[in-house]
Amino acid sequence: MKQKKKHPIKDFYIGEIYLYQQFANLLSIETDVKNNNSIKQNFPLSGAIDFQRDLISRYIDWENRRTYEGFLTIFYKQGDKYICLHNGVTYELGTPIIIENLIPLTELLPQINTNAITEISLAQALDLFDTLFKEDESILYSEKEELTSDFYVGDIVLKERTLPEDMDMRVEYFNLPLHLMLSKNNLEIYSFGENNTDNTVYRCLFLRDGVDLYNINNNGFYNPNEDNFDSIIPFRDYLQEFKIPTPKDRMSIPKALTLFKKTI
Repeated sequence: MKQKKKHPIKDFYIGEIYLYQQFANLLSIETDVKNNNSIKQNFPLSGAIDFQRDLISRYIDWENRRTYEGFLTIFYKQGDKYICLHNGVTYELGTPIIIENLIPLTELLPQINTNAITEISLAQALDLFDTLFKEDESILYSEKEELTSDFYVGDIVLKERTLPEDMDMRVEYFNLPLHLMLSKNNLEIYSFGENNTDNTVYRCLFLRDGVDLYNINNNGFYNPNEDNFDSIIPFRDYLQEFKIPTPKDRMSIPKALTLFKKTI
């Protein structure tokens, strides 16, 4: 596919892909060199996020002698097939290579104070992936100013993953893109286990939007009365604790992010 040709943005998805390699026998998970569906051959790691680098977190299919490793990547949906933009390979659902938790790219992009996008090229889609999960997200926002009194800081709890009892069970990940977006900025406060799941608490910057609070760090809307907040305080009060002056009346989201990052 041509890198510069524009495609509907609704056809791009962020998701998990689990690639595998065969191992020789049931007594060892060393790679079978003669029959190697190698992770490195299938996925040259050109920008995807390897969130299962350590062996202990990977799933082992003992019956079929496969060890799986998970990556977060971006797909272009073409019919009932998915083209992985990080390696150019086309995949179908329901094969030994596992693809799951597909989320439309549009759901992860900024939802307010940004220019609406209807079409993007493959190269632009990869750039958006990098911005969301690796780089400074403030470039996605406009310089439109909001009331300083509408900015808040709060601690939210996000379910992260299951805690399997043994290696025969697959780890199920929850909110993985959101966790990666938050962890890139070192927003994690602490984590804890509860009811066979890992949970993580993040300190985030919010903007009031009607009755909801918009999370500027992961581009989602939260209801302060319903969602799991540990605390929520005005941004101005929060910055005063760090002796950082704030604009008196109005500021843009990029400006607020710049100030917030000084406290991390």
